[in-house]
Amino acid sequence: MNINKYITNLTTTLLAIILLVMGVLGLYISSVIAVENLQLKTMIKDIFSLIFATGFLALLWEVIIRRRFLDEILGIIGVQQSFTKSGISLVTFDFHEIQWKNLFDISNTLDIYFAYGSTWRGQHSENLRRFALKKNSSVRIILPDVDDDLLMENLAARFNYTKEKIKEKITSAIQDFRSIFSNNNLNTNFKIYLCKRDPTYSMYLFDTTAVISMYKLKMERGSVPTFIAKNKGEFFTFVKDEFNHLIDNIEITRELN
Repeated sequence: MNINKYITNLTTTLLAIILLVMGVLGLYISSVIAVENLQLKTMIKDIFSLIFATGFLALLWEVIIRRRFLDEILGIIGVQQSFTKSGISLVTFDFHEIQWKNLFDISNTLDIYFAYGSTWRGQHSENLRRFALKKNSSVRIILPDVDDDLLMENLAARFNYTKEKIKEKITSAIQDFRSIFSNNNLNTNFKIYLCKRDPTYSMYLFDTTAVISMYKLKMERGSVPTFIAKNKGEFFTFVKDEFNHLIDNIEITRELN
């Protein structure tokens, strides 16, 4: 749920109700109180009539018309059907908008494919350690193959690092994941793979949700679009198939012992 959107809609509805109540009370009071100046009484009545009409129209728009209007527009351009079919539930530039803790808590499988994910690993260290304590859980990690010089050169150019620095970051990711998942009394079925393909986006696959985050072509930090997809949609199926294809393709991917 988009909490900001929810709060905005709720606030609009409450204000409309308040205006509606004020208008009704004002009309009633203006009709029962004695005011000698007829012109003043008429003006007061008109003011509260306007308040009532504003509240009524705002409430009507918020509760009925706006939703039907949006549904009609989405139906006309086919967006609603496309999003339903794809399974995409959220597109955001704010990584913190994703309910990461909930995804870790409700899932027993986790598949990750990214360049090295230093920031993400740091932010979710606690979530990863809690996940490692789950019995019968499964974790598969795919990282770039540090022995592929051409791949290391490409990644170094993309992230504006030296080849040695890229190798260091990937090696650090390997050590980090091993320290979390290889020393947990064998609760987790943990495997890590090295792939010769250049990752063009990051993917995080949980039981019922896929998180796909783009990489920037510009050599600068900043927000990137991230897609959240549910497992009953085509987008989730596509990402899951891509991940499994990488693992199954022994010509480009090897399991790290």
